[in-house]
Amino acid sequence: MPLGLGRDLASRAIAWKMQERLSGGLAPAINRELKRLAKQLLETGDIDLGRGPILKPSTKLVRQWHGTIYHILVLDDGFQFQTAITARSRPSPARSPGPHGPVRAFSA
Repeated sequence: MPLGLGRDLASRAIAWKMQERLSGGLAPAINRELKRLAKQLLETGDIDLGRGPILKPSTKLVRQWHGTIYHILVLDDGFQFQTAITARSRPSPARSPGPHGPVRAFSA
């Protein structure tokens, strides 16, 4: 075993390799990004993690957090937040202001 490589880290590396063989490993795009970051680190001593996910307009993001469901619509120039609805106590359709509640828009 190489110096500095403890038993725990070695067993994790072996488990990773076994899982990689079974499931086919990382996606080609992730491998390319990792190689790009490694090359950049060797050349400059730093890496740029500034690339984030690109969200296309009309994409709808739905998340639940602490029992509340949030809907966000991606627009060309920002986002549209639709009022959150508590999963446990949704308003009755007769009293609801719309299918997803009142709508507010904001820019990024």
